[in-house]
Amino acid sequence: MIRNIWILIIYPNLIFQSLYFSNTLKKDDFRLNYMKRWSKIKGLMQEKAINVLITWHPPHTVYLSTFFALTYSRPIIIIFPLEQEPTLIVPALDEEHAKKESVIKDIRSYVEFSLEEGEEQKETDPFQIMKQIVETHGLHQEHIGIEENFCSLSSISLLKRIFPKAAFSDSSEIIEQLRMVKSSDEIEAIRRAAELATYGVSRTIEEAKEGLTEIQLDTIGNNAILKRSSIDYPESVLRFTVNMSPSGPIRSALPHVFSTSRRLQEGDSVIHTRVVSLGGYHGECERTFIIGEASQKQEKMFEVICTAQQATINAIKPGIKVSELDKIARGIINKAGFGKYFIHRSGHGIGLELHERPSLKEEDPTVLEPGHIFSVEPGIYIPEFGGMRHSDTVLVTEDSYEILTDSPKDLSSLTV
Repeated sequence: MIRNIWILIIYPNLIFQSLYFSNTLKKDDFRLNYMKRWSKIKGLMQEKAINVLITWHPPHTVYLSTFFALTYSRPIIIIFPLEQEPTLIVPALDEEHAKKESVIKDIRSYVEFSLEEGEEQKETDPFQIMKQIVETHGLHQEHIGIEENFCSLSSISLLKRIFPKAAFSDSSEIIEQLRMVKSSDEIEAIRRAAELATYGVSRTIEEAKEGLTEIQLDTIGNNAILKRSSIDYPESVLRFTVNMSPSGPIRSALPHVFSTSRRLQEGDSVIHTRVVSLGGYHGECERTFIIGEASQKQEKMFEVICTAQQATINAIKPGIKVSELDKIARGIINKAGFGKYFIHRSGHGIGLELHERPSLKEEDPTVLEPGHIFSVEPGIYIPEFGGMRHSDTVLVTEDSYEILTDSPKDLSSLTV
């Protein structure tokens, strides 16, 4: 009977960082938790008759090993047999780092250069190490599953050269689907990141005023978060994944733009976005605020986005499709006459990646379960007039929801 190998392909430009918090579980406890995760993976492998899983897609190597690294052109590979312990392959420069952080005990490394004459030579090609391990398990002529969502043509060609007698098929869904439902540890990590993002937004709005630049706005929140996290999470890795404060009639109507040196002016709407990654997991909070007094049209837009977002959040519970949530938000905005200015999905999953599954959009059939975490962020963007959007990070609970980014959203609180 043909056995299966599952291979996932890397995006080398993704960056991930350490998961550990100063007051979280010990490494042995982490390993126990990850062994439970591995057990779920193995159950799915058995269902699909897969005997070894090989992944070098960064979010998935993190998900299986808790090793976060700066990944550029150097692959980090996990070989995950059904019957044996997994193996982690890393560049030699990350070997000590991996030994300190990875819950996988079998760690192999490769170098990028030949050693001096007389020294024991190490392998320079990580895929040769991968090939040797797979062949040791006798799985090199079997059925190989490839995550086509992450594969390049060159990656597929490489695999076919390494395993010329193997068959290949797509296995894109398994880990992606498993990652959508967060464990208690992941929920706690996202909760802390969301709290920091909320804190940064609140401090920024407290100090916002006419004449400040968009970049200065971002700096206010950055400084506040850095100071707080250095006290609360002194041994954790913090990243500002997204900071942006597009302002005014032209820039706030552009949903995704970086901050500039434009100065805030009377009458501006400002969409302040803050995404914090703490220990590799993300939390997102966005608030729109007004400089000075809002116009009648701004007041109406503001009321509509708040109503659409809250109605969507109120509908969150296990068993509802995410497409239904998008339908609720879009229906309210359409009815108010702003439908053509709502130009994106109503939200997205959050976790190891800022944008992951599920997506709050019409074509996503995902049914909500406890442990799903995603943003809810309907918006309106009118060219030459301005845009508005609030975003909250929301957890699906056993019978309802919990908002992880608790910050005021009323116009009075958000008028500077």
